[in-house]
Amino acid sequence: MRTRVRGSLSIEGTYAWSHCILEDFGAFSGNRLPGVPAHAGTVRASYTHASGWDGAASLVLAGQAFVNDANAEAADGYVVVAASLGYRARRMRLFVRGENLGDARYTSRPQVNDASGFFYYPAPGRHGSAGVEVGW
Repeated sequence: MRTRVRGSLSIEGTYAWSHCILEDFGAFSGNRLPGVPAHAGTVRASYTHASGWDGAASLVLAGQAFVNDANAEAADGYVVVAASLGYRARRMRLFVRGENLGDARYTSRPQVNDASGFFYYPAPGRHGSAGVEVGW
C-alpha cells in the first residue's frame, strides 16, 4: 500500500501474516513451516523536494522463524532501520545511505534443516554506502 501524505511526501507499507503448517509430514505434522515468520512487514517514508533533494527512512520487521521441522530452534525476530539522503541534478544523483542504523543483531537468512546444526547466518551490523547514479 502506498499513499501520498502531502505534496512530495509519501508513505508505503507491507504486511504479511503467514500461518503455514506442515501436514502429512510424519512426526513433524502440525508444526510450523520452518524459515517462514508468522509476521513480517515494512514501512517506508520518502520525500522529494523540487530543489533536487530527496530522503527516505525505512523500517523492516520480521517475527521469529523456526529453523527446523521439529520447531526445536528458532531465529529471533528483528527490526532494522535504514535511511538515505540524495541530491539529483539533471541526469545524475548523488546519495548516501545508512543500513541497520540501530546495529541490530539478527539472522538475515536462516539455513533451514542444516544437517550440521548451523542454522544462523548473521546479518551485517551498522553499515553505509555512498554513490552516484547516472542515467541517459
